[in-house]
Amino acid sequence: MGDGAVLVTGGTGFVGRRVVEDLLARGRQVTVAVRGTSLPPEPRPGLRHVVVGEIGRETVWDEALAGISAVVHLAAHVHVAPERAGAEVEIFDEVNRRGSLRLFEAATARGVGSFIQMSSITVLGGESPPDASFDDRTPPRPETPYGRSKLAAEQDLRNAAEDDRCPTLLTILRPPLIAGPGVGGNLGRLARLAALPLPLPLGGIRNQRTLLSLDNLVAAIALVLDRPASGTFVLGDAEPLSTSAILRRLREGAGQRAPLLPLPVGLVRNIAVRLGREGMARRLFDDLAVDSRGFRERFGFRDVVDTATSLRAVGAAVRARR
Repeated sequence: MGDGAVLVTGGTGFVGRRVVEDLLARGRQVTVAVRGTSLPPEPRPGLRHVVVGEIGRETVWDEALAGISAVVHLAAHVHVAPERAGAEVEIFDEVNRRGSLRLFEAATARGVGSFIQMSSITVLGGESPPDASFDDRTPPRPETPYGRSKLAAEQDLRNAAEDDRCPTLLTILRPPLIAGPGVGGNLGRLARLAALPLPLPLGGIRNQRTLLSLDNLVAAIALVLDRPASGTFVLGDAEPLSTSAILRRLREGAGQRAPLLPLPVGLVRNIAVRLGREGMARRLFDDLAVDSRGFRERFGFRDVVDTATSLRAVGAAVRARR
């Protein structure tokens, strides 16, 4: 094992950049695995970048793992448009399942003590049951190639970690949508929509959606690195919000006062479906609540920021870019 040094994959992405900065601020030595052929500058003492190429079953991790005592595996082939997802099943499997297993096996061979696998709440499904939440006991029911590849990766890693000779503690985290300035994807699109100086017919939505503030995810990762433990945990902010409340917090951050009109949800949903936006309608109107008490009790974790504050920061970042 190394002297507290951490390998971070996906360390140049939205989540990874913050994780790397936090670890450096805590005095950790950090190696960032990058796919490109040219190395970025080393802006901080204690930080190095190692080119590993594309992540998959053939990736060579020897140099990146030199001196490493813990791995934070964030890199993944992520969501694509539904019409493209079916054509990329092999890519999801190669990167998310086979690539993760390759890294875990390389890490265990070097005696790495802790491995954090960033999975996804989508392994449990696209929406939580009415009046219930996803938790650590929820049976997996992934609905997308991405979710299925993430579940397959979890299963392969757990099988490898159960070997009596395995020296590595495996922690799997299942986050929902992550909220923080600079976020892309669905929340980024929603933030740009919320920043428009127009009334929106989305003021009457009473669903429950759990987000995970980026600050809370970064703090949770640091806590697991300090207190490694094996297990699979859902992770989300303490309190869910309705989509209408999410939009209001985004608008507050963007300085936008145009109203949210409480049109009937059924009417707005039907319009979205007729326009071919069924997936968007599900994300806007359905529940996806997460109960992360298992993680909180196991690691003594408390949120460092609430969802509303994070959403205002997202809205403010959108406003600043305009």
